[in-house]
Amino acid sequence: MMRLFLLLVSAVAASASLTEEPLMGVAEDWLAGPNMLGSHYGNPKNGCAADEKMFRVMGIDGDLCTPPCGAGDSCPTDVPDGVTAHPMCGLKTPDGTKYCLLLCQPTKGQLGDGMCGDAKCRSVKGQPGVGICTYDIGDENGEVEIEGAGAW
Repeated sequence: MMRLFLLLVSAVAASASLTEEPLMGVAEDWLAGPNMLGSHYGNPKNGCAADEKMFRVMGIDGDLCTPPCGAGDSCPTDVPDGVTAHPMCGLKTPDGTKYCLLLCQPTKGQLGDGMCGDAKCRSVKGQPGVGICTYDIGDENGEVEIEGAGAW
């Protein structure tokens, strides 16, 4: 089971590029504001935790708050209420910084969304059964691709 999960993380990382730029028209203090949910991986509308950044993964709808991976690729396990998706160290920026995400299993009829609490389980293109929990924040402006993100 662990091997399968690690393969899924590698597939997510290999298939996704990140965006790290704040959305245009959104105040930076809003993006850096306190996370009102009191956990990691919360809705960017509520602000990300102090140690998180807001990302948009190219090719996947929605945005996510994501903390950097810790020692041994560990990730914070304090997830929002209702989340059963697994925090995994699964994304890497061109500067080598690794970030955690919530890995889920998308299904027909969006049953996989239940793993993500208030977020949605979004399929990773070309990787059946692999998804990332992201939030709709209602502003699709300012999407900028960070080149070179991938598996490590």
